Amino acid sequence: LLILGRAVWGMGTAFYFMNNMAILMDILPVGTRGRALGLFQGIEFVGSFIGAPIGALLAVHMTFNQVFYFTLAITLIALPVALRSRGMREADGTASVRSRPALREVFSGLRDWGILAVCLSTLLRMLIMQGIFQTVFQLYMNRTLLFSVASIGVVLSFRIAGQIISLVTAGILSDRVGRRPVLLAGFIVTSLTLTAFTLVKNFELLLLVGFAEGLGEGFGMTTLIALLTDIAPPSMRGGVVGLYRTFQDIGGFSGPVLFMLINNGFGPEYAFYAAAAFSMLNIALISTFHTGQIKAASYPW
Repeated sequence: LLILGRAVWGMGTAFYFMNNMAILMDILPVGTRGRALGLFQGIEFVGSFIGAPIGALLAVHMTFNQVFYFTLAITLIALPVALRSRGMREADGTASVRSRPALREVFSGLRDWGILAVCLSTLLRMLIMQGIFQTVFQLYMNRTLLFSVASIGVVLSFRIAGQIISLVTAGILSDRVGRRPVLLAGFIVTSLTLTAFTLVKNFELLLLVGFAEGLGEGFGMTTLIALLTDIAPPSMRGGVVGLYRTFQDIGGFSGPVLFMLINNGFGPEYAFYAAAAFSMLNIALISTFHTGQIKAASYPW
């Protein structure tokens, strides 16, 4: 029953994340998408940042079942807010008159190297995020560096703080200077900090490295989806976002398995080295096509 419930929950989140990005593509002007997407995802990560300690606090004072009921109540509060939104109703009306491509046409978008490269890039990003930071990193800090669970949580919180800052700033920067420079900077920072995790043993320095890695990760997270909005045909935006999320989920599903195999077979350091290599591969992917990004100098804001 738990597996079934988890699967249904996954379907719901897929519907949500796919459609919210498609709606944003519809309602945002081209020159402001990066900034708006950065703000949107920054708010999401603020929720992640405060949600974990709130969930832990509730679990102390409630039963586990009651925590789920509390979460359900929050979701039900959000529902009428979304339904009453004039902007979302207008976007839905626009979508109702738009030609709907067949499924094979959506998959044909992968023949566009730019769309495929962005999808592959998010797959590699998610491979690292889930494979390293949801598994190997925490085991490495606990078993190899002998840090407590509380200390690990602090380092991860610093990483999320870096993500929140860069999610907002990356959107603004990518609108001003273009998507590719921001993406390349993010992937370079990610590669360097993943390697630095194997070299740094001091807790205070680990906080700084974690914060810097979060900055690099946030640059890629916002700017990749903004880049996708630039290159996806309007009639296929919903389907292309679905492809993007599918590649992302493939990375999230396979990342823990792959990196734990590396961790168990060769040691945790080699898992970090492999992750840094994947991030460098992202640099090659994004460098292979012309983004055609319009700089925000063309827009008065």
